[in-house]
Amino acid sequence: MLSPAVRRMLTEHGLKASQIPGTGKDGRLTAQDITRFVRNPILAARPALPDPAVRRAQESPPEARSARPLDGAAASLRASLPQNHP
Repeated sequence: MLSPAVRRMLTEHGLKASQIPGTGKDGRLTAQDITRFVRNPILAARPALPDPAVRRAQESPPEARSARPLDGAAASLRASLPQNHP
């Protein structure tokens, strides 16, 4: 689905939505995507970098991600689960 502003920008620049990778929610095309593409089509074609928090989580070892102790509601929920669930 394209917003009216995005459709207008595509028409003004003679572009098709399929030419431009979308970086909005669920891969939607944004006005910023079109502006970036018009300014530099080669750089705009590169995939966007992942969010820094996601990148850190992917780079950290699994034991570092699960090392913090549970407290409060999380501990109560954990206690209510059957014991065979890690």
